[in-house]
Amino acid sequence: MSNNENPVSWQQDLIDGINKLERKLDDYRGHIGANQSVKDGYFIALKKVAEAKEAISRLAETFNKEYASG
Repeated sequence: MSNNENPVSWQQDLIDGINKLERKLDDYRGHIGANQSVKDGYFIALKKVAEAKEAISRLAETFNKEYASG
């Protein structure tokens, strides 16, 4: 991270990327069809995206606590 970069920008970049992935998965939902293994894979991917969002939030919280004080 450069000295001029906003410390929150990397966090927002990660969140934006996850949100984009979530939207793409949502768009894909209409093309799943009846195949159960495809449905299962879709829901596993959706769950992993949600887990990634939680992990990024925890990382951002920890980062902010550790480095916000200077």
